[in-house]
Amino acid sequence: MGTITRVAKNTSLVSTEIILVNLLSFGFAVYVTRALGVMEFGKFAFAKAFMEMLVVWADLGLAKLLIREVARNREDISSYLPDFAAIKLLFSILTVAMIALLMRILGYEPEVIRIVYILGGAYLVHSFTGIPVSVFQGYERMGLGSSLSVFRSLLLILFGVTVLTGGYGLKGLCWSIFAANAIHALSAFFFLLNGFARIKFCFHPAVWWSIAKESFSFGVGSVFVRIYARIDSVMLSKMIGMTVVGLYNAAYNIVIALMFLPGALSQALFPVTSRYFETDPDKAKNIFERSFKYSVLIGFPAATGIAFLSDKIILMMYGTSFNEAAAALRILIWTLAFSFATAMLGNLLNSANQQIRTTYNMMICTAVNIGLNLILIPLYGFLGASAATVLTDVSLVTLSYLSVRKYVYAPRIAMPLIKAVLGSLVMGAALYFIRDGSLFLSISLGALVYAVMLLIVKVFDREDWNILQKMLFVKS
Repeated sequence: MGTITRVAKNTSLVSTEIILVNLLSFGFAVYVTRALGVMEFGKFAFAKAFMEMLVVWADLGLAKLLIREVARNREDISSYLPDFAAIKLLFSILTVAMIALLMRILGYEPEVIRIVYILGGAYLVHSFTGIPVSVFQGYERMGLGSSLSVFRSLLLILFGVTVLTGGYGLKGLCWSIFAANAIHALSAFFFLLNGFARIKFCFHPAVWWSIAKESFSFGVGSVFVRIYARIDSVMLSKMIGMTVVGLYNAAYNIVIALMFLPGALSQALFPVTSRYFETDPDKAKNIFERSFKYSVLIGFPAATGIAFLSDKIILMMYGTSFNEAAAALRILIWTLAFSFATAMLGNLLNSANQQIRTTYNMMICTAVNIGLNLILIPLYGFLGASAATVLTDVSLVTLSYLSVRKYVYAPRIAMPLIKAVLGSLVMGAALYFIRDGSLFLSISLGALVYAVMLLIVKVFDREDWNILQKMLFVKS
C-alpha cells in the first residue's frame, strides 16, 4: 500500500474513533452546560481553561519527542522509556507548584480554588496517559489509543451523569472526572506493559537533561498555544465575571469539539513524515501538500456553514438562556478553518526538525493574543475575546507559512486554498438565501452546493481519486 494511502487510512481510523469520542464528549458537554446553568458552567469552564494552560507544563513536548523516537527506534524502547517517565514525574511536580502559586496570587473565591485543585489532579493523571499513547502512535497503532479514548469518554459520561442527577453539583462533577481519568490511565499502562515493552527499571540520569532540552523545543510551542487558546477565559473571569465566561465557552466548546479534524490528520501524519524526512524528503513534501489540500477543503466550508447557522445551532444545543453565545460562535468558528492550515504547517516544521521555528511563532502570537485581549475585552466583552482569538490564528498561519518557505521549502498550496475559499463563498451565498429554512435543510443544501463546486473547479486529480479508491477497497 502506498504511503499516502496508509496515512489516509490511519487518519480515517483515528478520525472514526475520535469522531465517536467527540460526539460523546460534546453530547456530555451540552448536558453539563444545561445542567449547571450559565454561572456554574462559567466556573467550571474557567477551571478547565486554567488547567489546560498549566497542565501542558507536565508534558512540555515529551509526548511528541517520544512518538518520534519510537517511530525511528522501536527496538530499544524498553531502555529509554523509564527515563521519559522520570522526567514526566519531575515536570508534574513543578506543575503542581505553579498551580498552587498562581491560585494564591490571583485570589479567586474558595469554591473556585477547590474546583481548580480537583480538576488539576484529574488533568495531571490524564497527562501521564501520554506516555503509553505516544508509544502506540510511534508504532502507528492509532486504533488502540483511540479506543481507549472512547472508553474514557464513556466513563466520563457514566460518572458525570450519575453525580449530576444525584444532586452532587459542580464539585461532584470534578471528582467524577478525576476517577474516569485514573481508570483510563491505568488501562493505557496495562496495554503498554503487556503488548509493547517489558520495562527495565533502569534509569540514566545523565541523559535526562538532553531529553528535557529537546522536549522543551517541541513543547514550549504547545505552552504558548494553550496560553493564547485559553487565556481569554481567565482574563474574562477577572475583567468581567463568570457569567460571561459561561456564555463564551458555550460557543467555544462547539469549536473545540470540531478540532479533532486537524488533530486527527496531524496525529496520523507525524510519525510518517518524521521518518521520510530522514530517508526521502520529496515523499514527505508530497504527503504534506496532499494533506494540506484535504485540510483546507474541509476547514473552510465547515467554518462558513457554522457561521451562517450559529443562531440555530446555539438554540438547539443550549436553549434560550445561552442565546447571546451565538454571536461569539459566529466569530470563533473561523479558528477551525485556520487551525487546519496551522496544524499541517506546524507538523511539517516539526517533522523537518525545525520545531524551534514553531516555538518562535507561538511566542509571538501569544504576545499578540494577550495584547489584543487587553484592548478588545474592555471594549467588546466576550466578542472582543472571540475576535482576538481569530486574529491570533491568522497571525500564526502567516508566520508558519513564512517559516516553511524559509527553512523547509516553498510548498505549492495556493490553488487548493483558492478553490476551497471559492466553494465556501458559493455555499455561504446559498445558505443566506435559505436562512429561514430548517437546520437540516440548510446543512444538506450547503453540503450539496459545496460538493458540486468542488467538481466544477476540478479540485481533485487522478491521484486523489486513486487514494480514495485504495482507502475504500484495499486491505491494509
